[in-house]
Amino acid sequence: MNIAFLTSAHLPQGTPADAILKSALESSKHKVSFAIWSDESMNWAQFDKVVIRSPWDYYRNLPAFLRQIEKISSATKLINSQKIVSWNSSKEYLIELQNKNLSVVPSFLADELDLALRAGHLLLKKEKCIVVKPTVSAAAHLTFKITDENEIESAIQKILDHSQVILQPFMRSVPEDGEISLIFFRDKNTYAFSHSVLKTAKSGDYRVQSEHGGDIESFTPRQDMIDLGLKALSHLPEPASYARIDIVDWRYYSKIGEIELIEPQLFFLQAPESTAPMIRAIEAS
Repeated sequence: MNIAFLTSAHLPQGTPADAILKSALESSKHKVSFAIWSDESMNWAQFDKVVIRSPWDYYRNLPAFLRQIEKISSATKLINSQKIVSWNSSKEYLIELQNKNLSVVPSFLADELDLALRAGHLLLKKEKCIVVKPTVSAAAHLTFKITDENEIESAIQKILDHSQVILQPFMRSVPEDGEISLIFFRDKNTYAFSHSVLKTAKSGDYRVQSEHGGDIESFTPRQDMIDLGLKALSHLPEPASYARIDIVDWRYYSKIGEIELIEPQLFFLQAPESTAPMIRAIEAS
C-alpha cells in the first residue's frame, strides 16, 4: 500500500515515534511518506490510506483542519475516520460520556461568560482548586489551574475567545501520582489492549506532557483500568483503528481524563514491538 502519515508543517518528517512506525511499515512492504495536512495542493487520491499521526497544530485552526479532513476522506481511506475526528475534536465528548455514567473527571461545559463564572465560583468554593480549559485544545494549551476566585474571569474569557470552556475539579493525584495512558488497537472487529505508560510532571508542575518537562515510563496497568478503557471505546460513534485513553486518579478510583483518537502520541519509543498491532489495524481498516 501507498500510505501517507498526516503531519504538520512544523513536523514535516513527523516525530521519532512516527519514524519507528514508518520503518516497521516499510519492512512490511508498504510505501510510507509524510503529508502536511494544510497543503491545499496535495492530491490525496494518490494514497491508498492516510493515517493521522502528527498534525499537532490542528487545534489552532480547527475549521480548516476539519475541512481538509473531509477532503481527504472523500478522496481516500482516512484512519481514524472523519466521523471519529469530528466527534473527538471537541472535549464535549466528556460530557456525553459523563451522561452515560462512565467514570470521567467531573466536567461542566459552558459557552457564555455568566454561566461559566457562576459554575467556576461554585466549583472553586467546593473544591478549593479547579481547572478551566478549552473544548478544543492540545498539550495543555490555554489550560489554567485556579485557586483564587479573582483569576476565574480572566481565564474563562481567554478561553471563550476561542472555544467553549470546560470546568473541572483539579485532580491532585496528577502531580502526585501521574497519569496513565492506555493504548488500544482494533483487531478482528474488537479492541485489544496493547501497552501503557505512566506520565509524570516535573517537580512543581501539574502538566504531564513531555513538552512541559514531564517524564514517560512503561507501566503495567490493572485490569480495571483496561476494562474502563474498553467500556469507553464501546461508546464511540463508530470503531476506531487506534485509541489512547488517559486515566487519572488511578491509585484509587480510575477516571478518564481524555480519549485521544485523532493524533495521539502512541509511545512506540517505549514499546516498539507495538507497531505490529498498529500495522494490522491499518491493513484491516
